[in-house]
Amino acid sequence: MRPHWQPALLHLTFSILMNALSLSCVLSESLEIRVGGIILGAFSQLLWFVLLHECGHRTLFPQAVGNEWVGHLAGMMALIPFYTWRDVHAAHHVWTGWKDLDPTTRSVTHGSPGGWRDLVINGVWTLHIPLFGLVYRLSNFWNPRYCRKGRSWGYLSLAATLLPWILIVFLFRERLGSLLLSHLLFLMLFEAIMLSQHTHIRQDRADGQKVNPRSAKDQVGFTRSLDFPCWFARWFLLNFNEHERHHAFPRIPGYYLHRVAYPCERKVHWFRWWRASHAVPGVTLLFDDESRTGLIIE
Repeated sequence: MRPHWQPALLHLTFSILMNALSLSCVLSESLEIRVGGIILGAFSQLLWFVLLHECGHRTLFPQAVGNEWVGHLAGMMALIPFYTWRDVHAAHHVWTGWKDLDPTTRSVTHGSPGGWRDLVINGVWTLHIPLFGLVYRLSNFWNPRYCRKGRSWGYLSLAATLLPWILIVFLFRERLGSLLLSHLLFLMLFEAIMLSQHTHIRQDRADGQKVNPRSAKDQVGFTRSLDFPCWFARWFLLNFNEHERHHAFPRIPGYYLHRVAYPCERKVHWFRWWRASHAVPGVTLLFDDESRTGLIIE
């Protein structure tokens, strides 16, 4: 199940058509059609993010050049620089299970910040403001120092992501509010899915000691999957929700992942995860884990 041009081009075309349709709806004078365009645009950005994820793994196209170019395009559409995303996510797949070594969990290793910061975290979580997804994205994927090629390449990737949006904002400035609302909704979707994958699961800590990375199969125990309708999972997520399978077989393209027979012991329905995760304070969900709270969401 290696990458193939045909499914890659099919999903890329589907994403472009979704984007074109959402933009045409946003430009409509009808309020109802414009609202539909805002919602469709959010899901379109979610699909671009998933394509970015595939390109980072070099599993969308069979050749590197296809993953490179489409990766930059997808990163621009999802507002996540390709080079830093690729390198941070690669390190994540090396150190999953070691909370203080995985760059995506390192910031929540030492507990909640306390004081007024805890109040802010709990407040935005209760109000469903996607602050965590925004901070997570900015601190990890907008940080040029995480680029393995060097900071200059990191800044180049940031520029390639940001500069086209200056033109987009200028051309569609009369619908800027709709574009911002669409991106806000995307951030909510992005946060819900990203937090579901490893948050509140017990992980080990190296605490400065030299440890070995875990094998792909061993990382599965530190991973959670979400259950979505199959049509949504395959067309809008390319099975990105099947995160246990993805960690077990990171080299298999997402559009083939549903064919892999693999037990997903931590798979939970998306609504059950959303409801259970918001039933606890934000600091508890982010900085604690099931071994201490007894909250096992599965």
